[in-house]
Amino acid sequence: MKIKVSQLNTYENNPRIIDTHKYEALKKSLTDFPDMMNVRPIIIDENNTILAGNMRYRAWVELGNKDVEVKQVTNFTDKQKQELVIKDNISFGEWDEEIIQDKFPQFNDWFGKTTIDYSILDYEDLEDEIDNYESNVKKAMHIKVDMPKDDVIRYNKHFRERNIYVGGLLLEELRNVKKGYEKD
Repeated sequence: MKIKVSQLNTYENNPRIIDTHKYEALKKSLTDFPDMMNVRPIIIDENNTILAGNMRYRAWVELGNKDVEVKQVTNFTDKQKQELVIKDNISFGEWDEEIIQDKFPQFNDWFGKTTIDYSILDYEDLEDEIDNYESNVKKAMHIKVDMPKDDVIRYNKHFRERNIYVGGLLLEELRNVKKGYEKD
């Protein structure tokens, strides 16, 4: 059904965040192909709270739209609503780890902890590894830090809110190391 955007409520503890570049790409996608919103409507509960599509909603409103296609689900338990919030969009955006830990205890049950450890700094020849990090393939790099976990989460959230990504800073430093090797 189509309703006024002003009738919707965003999900209070939405654990998804999106960087500026991806958010602008989302807005461009909606501008270029607005009918996508008819094919993939925003999913709301009986209280008009957005369970799936919070970022699309935000972009849609920012683009000046007054109405939006929604699909309303009813009779979902709170646990089912949380599961839908998590599972709807797992390949886009990033997780707010603090909200995940506090509000979604089932997260690891739903997806497990399948992170690959790429120890890039152990390679003698960094060129291939740096090129891999520049591709669109997402990889994870674990860096051991000597501070309490709560501090790490707080700093990570602080940097994400300011669009400062530690991975980007590390990649830039690795490029500098690569340039140093090329001079030798």
